[in-house]
Amino acid sequence: ALYVAHMDGAAFHHLWPGNPAFNSFASLPLGALMVVTSGFYVRGFLDTRARHPWIDRMVLALMGAAALMLALSAVADTQRLKMLCTALAGMMPVLYTAAGLIVARTRWREVRFFVAGWSLAVLAGLSMIAVTSLGLPLPRSVALDALRVVAVFEALMMATAIIDRYQLLRRAYTRSLRDANRALAEQAALQARLTELDGRHQAAIRRGDRRLAEAAHDLRQPIHALRMTIEGMEAGHAAERRDAI
Repeated sequence: ALYVAHMDGAAFHHLWPGNPAFNSFASLPLGALMVVTSGFYVRGFLDTRARHPWIDRMVLALMGAAALMLALSAVADTQRLKMLCTALAGMMPVLYTAAGLIVARTRWREVRFFVAGWSLAVLAGLSMIAVTSLGLPLPRSVALDALRVVAVFEALMMATAIIDRYQLLRRAYTRSLRDANRALAEQAALQARLTELDGRHQAAIRRGDRRLAEAAHDLRQPIHALRMTIEGMEAGHAAERRDAI
């Protein structure tokens, strides 16, 4: 928005009317600021450092080029640097839109508003390059009107992207919390079932021990009776032998 206001000649003209030189120079720091801050937004929103390192390096290169131009303005021709910075500002939406499209292949729901915002910015950037760098016969007012529309639309899309990301994260958190609660409930049910089965197992062991004890007692009774019978028979035979003698 400051960049568009500066192009209209209203950004610093009313703030510092006694310093027209700065008003003329302001497009360079404003353009560099736009490239750098947008780069930070892209890197943070797309998480390029962790998920897409090569995209991250390209974004950092563009940000570094903008910062370098701003640093060179102390010793170099500012008019040429302003033209280069304008070209960078035109390349910026192309690169950032391409980054969004690459990420959209796997995370479309997360970046759809991001891609929509930067896609329109590509058209405005191309129109600005056509006017300032290529010298094509496109009215400057058309390029400025495109920048005005894109400034509003892109800000709306970037804000919507942040809100949408928050909603997606909130739904993911709710879903994970629901899954965790379901897992805990299933674990509790499984633990109760295991406790029940263990109780049944212990009861079965006790019943088995009791049955074994009863069977052993039942077996001991006839064996004891048989032993008594055998002992009686042996005593009888011994008495008969003594009588025979």
